[in-house]
Amino acid sequence: MRVRIEVDSIIESYVKVSLEQLKDLELSNDTSINQLLKQLTIPTDEIGMIIRNNRAIFDYDMILESGDEITIFSEINGG
Repeated sequence: MRVRIEVDSIIESYVKVSLEQLKDLELSNDTSINQLLKQLTIPTDEIGMIIRNNRAIFDYDMILESGDEITIFSEINGG
């Protein structure tokens, strides 16, 4: 299946594939959010929010579907 992934600049520093590849990423059927994060080498403790098809998700065991659009944001820190 194919999904589209967008990441912010902090999360981008962990990803081992190009941003161009993320725009049309091929994944195995039944890939969960957790598996996607592991495949992209994104540590879960760096994630602030994940959006799937314009909705925030909190269940990282959720199975992705072909055509999903995923945006991954880092945790926001300030001070």
